[in-house]
Amino acid sequence: MTVDELNELQQLLDQGHLLDAQQCAALLAEVWRLKTVNSSKAIEARLAREEADQVAAALNVTRAENDALRRELEQLIAIKGLPVCELETRWSNCAVRKRKGTNGGPHPPTFDPQDPKTSGA
Repeated sequence: MTVDELNELQQLLDQGHLLDAQQCAALLAEVWRLKTVNSSKAIEARLAREEADQVAAALNVTRAENDALRRELEQLIAIKGLPVCELETRWSNCAVRKRKGTNGGPHPPTFDPQDPKTSGA
């Protein structure tokens, strides 16, 4: 039903005329259409809020994991910098062995950003 048709029905009612069966049916159909649209919008809004809550929870978990990793990295750096391992591209295994004292010899060299041998430059 268009706005003009609704205005016509309003004018008829304001003038004291009764609506015929066809006009009542059209008005009822419009009411149900609007209820359906309103319900679908409410469902969409609820789903969007639930998705936003899930994303926020995932973000909080990721931030907590990142903070834990950052603390672990800072702890490893505090031991004696980031060790450089000749055979591995990652420092983490060497740093863990160094922290546990299981490398069986002198500690590997530490990372020095000014040293071309250890900076990767």
